[in-house]
Amino acid sequence: ASIVFYNGARLEEWIDETIRSAGKPNLPIVVLSEGLPGIQESGGEPNPHFWLDVTNAKAYVEKIRDSLAKMDSASATYYADRAKGYLAQLDELDGWIRGEVEKVPQARRKLVTFHDAFPYFAKRYGFTLQGVLVPGPGKEPSARELTTLARRIKQTQVPAVFAEAQFNPKALEVLARDVGVKIVTNLYNDSLSTGPEANSYVALMKHNVTQIVNALK
Repeated sequence: ASIVFYNGARLEEWIDETIRSAGKPNLPIVVLSEGLPGIQESGGEPNPHFWLDVTNAKAYVEKIRDSLAKMDSASATYYADRAKGYLAQLDELDGWIRGEVEKVPQARRKLVTFHDAFPYFAKRYGFTLQGVLVPGPGKEPSARELTTLARRIKQTQVPAVFAEAQFNPKALEVLARDVGVKIVTNLYNDSLSTGPEANSYVALMKHNVTQIVNALK
Protein backbone atom coordinates (compact mmCIF):
# COMPACT_ATOMS: atom_id res chain seq x y z
CA ALA A 1 0.00 0.00 0.00
CA SER A 2 1.10 3.56 -0.71
CA ILE A 3 -1.23 5.13 1.87
CA VAL A 4 -3.62 3.99 4.62
CA PHE A 5 -6.98 5.55 5.41
CA TYR A 6 -9.01 4.59 8.43
CA ASN A 7 -11.91 6.00 10.40
CA GLY A 8 -10.37 6.34 13.83
CA ALA A 9 -12.28 7.21 17.04
CA ARG A 10 -11.44 3.71 18.37
CA LEU A 11 -13.39 1.95 15.60
CA GLU A 12 -10.39 -0.06 14.34
CA GLU A 13 -8.63 -1.02 17.56
CA TRP A 14 -6.51 -3.54 15.65
CA ILE A 15 -5.15 -1.06 13.08
CA ASP A 16 -2.02 0.22 14.86
CA GLU A 17 -0.59 -3.27 15.34
CA THR A 18 -1.48 -4.17 11.75
CA ILE A 19 0.34 -1.12 10.39
CA ARG A 20 3.39 -1.81 12.56
CA SER A 21 3.43 -5.40 11.30
CA ALA A 22 3.66 -4.13 7.72
CA GLY A 23 7.15 -2.83 8.41
CA LYS A 24 6.74 0.47 6.51
CA PRO A 25 7.58 3.21 9.02
CA ASN A 26 7.13 6.03 6.49
CA LEU A 27 3.73 4.89 5.25
CA PRO A 28 1.31 7.87 5.13
CA ILE A 29 -1.60 7.29 7.52
CA VAL A 30 -4.79 9.38 7.37
CA VAL A 31 -7.39 9.26 10.17
CA LEU A 32 -10.61 10.38 8.51
CA SER A 33 -12.55 11.36 11.64
CA GLU A 34 -9.72 13.46 13.07
CA GLY A 35 -10.73 17.08 13.58
CA LEU A 36 -14.46 16.51 13.19
CA PRO A 37 -16.74 17.51 16.09
CA GLY A 38 -17.60 14.33 17.94
CA ILE A 39 -20.67 13.31 19.93
CA GLN A 40 -19.39 12.03 23.25
CA GLU A 41 -20.31 8.60 24.59
CA SER A 42 -20.75 7.88 28.30
CA GLY A 43 -17.07 7.03 28.64
CA GLY A 44 -16.05 10.43 27.28
CA GLU A 45 -14.83 9.14 23.92
CA PRO A 46 -16.45 10.26 20.64
CA ASN A 47 -18.92 7.92 18.99
CA PRO A 48 -17.11 6.63 15.87
CA HIS A 49 -20.06 6.51 13.43
CA PHE A 50 -19.42 9.94 11.92
CA TRP A 51 -20.27 8.90 8.35
CA LEU A 52 -23.99 8.43 9.02
CA ASP A 53 -24.19 12.23 8.82
CA VAL A 54 -23.61 12.96 5.12
CA THR A 55 -21.80 16.22 5.92
CA ASN A 56 -19.15 14.18 7.74
CA ALA A 57 -18.91 11.81 4.77
CA LYS A 58 -18.19 14.87 2.62
CA ALA A 59 -15.39 15.82 5.00
CA TYR A 60 -13.97 12.31 4.59
CA VAL A 61 -14.02 12.70 0.80
CA GLU A 62 -12.21 16.04 0.99
CA LYS A 63 -9.55 14.60 3.29
CA ILE A 64 -9.06 11.60 0.97
CA ARG A 65 -8.80 13.91 -2.05
CA ASP A 66 -6.23 16.16 -0.42
CA SER A 67 -4.16 13.27 0.92
CA LEU A 68 -4.03 11.52 -2.46
CA ALA A 69 -3.11 14.75 -4.22
CA LYS A 70 -0.27 15.32 -1.75
CA MET A 71 1.04 11.78 -2.18
CA ASP A 72 0.58 11.71 -5.98
CA SER A 73 0.74 15.32 -7.15
CA ALA A 74 0.88 14.34 -10.82
CA SER A 75 -2.71 13.08 -10.54
CA ALA A 76 -4.05 15.89 -8.35
CA THR A 77 -6.44 17.14 -11.03
CA TYR A 78 -7.87 13.66 -11.46
CA TYR A 79 -8.52 13.31 -7.73
CA ALA A 80 -10.07 16.78 -7.61
CA ASP A 81 -12.43 16.00 -10.49
CA ARG A 82 -13.48 12.67 -9.02
CA ALA A 83 -14.07 14.22 -5.62
CA LYS A 84 -16.09 17.07 -7.12
CA GLY A 85 -18.44 14.62 -8.81
CA TYR A 86 -18.87 12.54 -5.69
CA LEU A 87 -19.39 15.55 -3.43
CA ALA A 88 -22.21 16.63 -5.74
CA GLN A 89 -23.78 13.17 -5.28
CA LEU A 90 -23.49 13.56 -1.52
CA ASP A 91 -25.13 17.00 -1.61
CA GLU A 92 -28.00 15.45 -3.55
CA LEU A 93 -28.19 12.57 -1.06
CA ASP A 94 -28.29 14.94 1.92
CA GLY A 95 -31.18 16.87 0.38
CA TRP A 96 -33.02 13.65 -0.48
CA ILE A 97 -32.73 12.41 3.11
CA ARG A 98 -34.14 15.67 4.46
CA GLY A 99 -37.07 15.42 2.06
CA GLU A 100 -37.79 11.82 3.07
CA VAL A 101 -37.66 12.63 6.79
CA GLU A 102 -40.31 15.31 6.24
CA LYS A 103 -42.74 12.44 5.53
CA VAL A 104 -42.48 11.41 9.20
CA PRO A 105 -44.55 13.48 11.67
CA GLN A 106 -42.30 15.33 14.10
CA ALA A 107 -43.71 13.46 17.10
CA ARG A 108 -42.80 10.09 15.55
CA ARG A 109 -39.16 10.87 14.72
CA LYS A 110 -37.83 8.63 17.48
CA LEU A 111 -35.15 5.96 17.24
CA VAL A 112 -34.44 2.89 19.33
CA THR A 113 -31.61 0.87 17.81
CA PHE A 114 -29.65 -2.30 18.49
CA HIS A 115 -26.39 -0.50 19.22
CA ASP A 116 -25.34 3.11 19.51
CA ALA A 117 -24.54 3.81 15.86
CA PHE A 118 -26.97 6.60 15.00
CA PRO A 119 -26.28 9.75 17.07
CA TYR A 120 -24.77 11.70 14.15
CA PHE A 121 -27.59 10.59 11.86
CA ALA A 122 -30.18 11.59 14.45
CA LYS A 123 -28.62 14.99 15.09
CA ARG A 124 -28.30 15.86 11.41
CA TYR A 125 -31.75 14.72 10.33
CA GLY A 126 -33.91 15.63 13.31
CA PHE A 127 -34.50 12.37 15.14
CA THR A 128 -34.53 11.82 18.91
CA LEU A 129 -32.59 8.83 20.21
CA GLN A 130 -34.70 7.07 22.83
CA GLY A 131 -32.39 4.18 23.64
CA VAL A 132 -30.20 1.30 22.48
CA LEU A 133 -30.47 -2.39 23.24
CA VAL A 134 -26.76 -3.20 23.56
CA PRO A 135 -24.87 -0.75 25.80
CA GLY A 136 -21.46 -1.53 24.29
CA PRO A 137 -19.71 -3.80 21.77
CA GLY A 138 -19.99 -7.44 22.78
CA LYS A 139 -22.13 -6.69 25.84
CA GLU A 140 -25.50 -8.27 26.49
CA PRO A 141 -28.23 -6.12 28.05
CA SER A 142 -29.17 -6.97 31.61
CA ALA A 143 -32.76 -7.76 32.63
CA ARG A 144 -32.93 -4.37 34.32
CA GLU A 145 -31.70 -2.58 31.17
CA LEU A 146 -34.29 -4.41 29.06
CA THR A 147 -37.06 -3.48 31.49
CA THR A 148 -35.94 0.15 31.54
CA LEU A 149 -35.81 0.31 27.74
CA ALA A 150 -39.24 -1.32 27.42
CA ARG A 151 -40.69 1.22 29.83
CA ARG A 152 -39.10 4.08 27.90
CA ILE A 153 -40.45 2.80 24.57
CA LYS A 154 -43.97 2.74 26.04
CA GLN A 155 -43.68 6.11 27.78
CA THR A 156 -42.33 7.94 24.74
CA GLN A 157 -44.63 6.10 22.30
CA VAL A 158 -41.83 4.92 20.04
CA PRO A 159 -43.46 3.50 16.86
CA ALA A 160 -40.71 1.04 15.88
CA VAL A 161 -37.30 -0.33 16.86
CA PHE A 162 -34.37 -1.01 14.56
CA ALA A 163 -31.63 -3.63 14.34
CA GLU A 164 -28.73 -3.92 11.93
CA ALA A 165 -28.36 -6.78 9.48
CA GLN A 166 -24.98 -7.89 10.89
CA PHE A 167 -26.42 -8.57 14.37
CA ASN A 168 -28.75 -11.26 15.69
CA PRO A 169 -32.03 -9.39 16.27
CA LYS A 170 -33.61 -11.99 18.56
CA ALA A 171 -33.46 -9.96 21.79
CA LEU A 172 -34.82 -6.87 20.06
CA GLU A 173 -37.57 -8.95 18.43
CA VAL A 174 -38.64 -10.20 21.86
CA LEU A 175 -38.60 -6.64 23.20
CA ALA A 176 -40.63 -5.33 20.25
CA ARG A 177 -43.21 -8.09 20.70
CA ASP A 178 -43.47 -7.43 24.44
CA VAL A 179 -44.12 -3.71 23.99
CA GLY A 180 -46.19 -4.07 20.81
CA VAL A 181 -44.15 -2.07 18.31
CA LYS A 182 -42.84 -2.76 14.80
CA ILE A 183 -39.31 -3.98 14.27
CA VAL A 184 -36.95 -3.45 11.32
CA THR A 185 -33.95 -5.80 11.25
CA ASN A 186 -32.06 -4.87 8.08
CA LEU A 187 -30.32 -1.54 8.64
CA TYR A 188 -26.64 -1.19 7.73
CA ASN A 189 -23.99 1.05 9.26
CA ASP A 190 -20.61 -0.64 9.86
CA SER A 191 -20.64 -2.73 6.70
CA LEU A 192 -22.14 -2.90 3.23
CA SER A 193 -24.60 -5.52 2.02
CA THR A 194 -23.67 -8.48 -0.15
CA GLY A 195 -26.73 -7.72 -2.31
CA PRO A 196 -27.60 -4.50 -4.10
CA GLU A 197 -29.68 -2.86 -1.37
CA ALA A 198 -26.71 -1.29 0.46
CA ASN A 199 -23.63 -2.09 -1.63
CA SER A 200 -22.27 1.47 -1.63
CA TYR A 201 -22.34 4.37 0.80
CA VAL A 202 -25.10 6.19 -1.09
CA ALA A 203 -27.14 2.98 -1.41
CA LEU A 204 -26.65 2.25 2.30
CA MET A 205 -27.93 5.67 3.33
CA LYS A 206 -30.92 5.50 1.00
CA HIS A 207 -31.76 1.99 2.18
CA ASN A 208 -31.59 2.96 5.87
CA VAL A 209 -33.63 6.12 5.41
CA THR A 210 -36.29 4.28 3.42
CA GLN A 211 -36.58 1.60 6.11
CA ILE A 212 -36.72 4.14 8.94
CA VAL A 213 -39.20 6.46 7.25
CA ASN A 214 -41.54 3.62 6.23
CA ALA A 215 -41.55 2.24 9.79
CA LEU A 216 -42.17 5.58 11.51
CA LYS A 217 -44.51 7.55 9.24
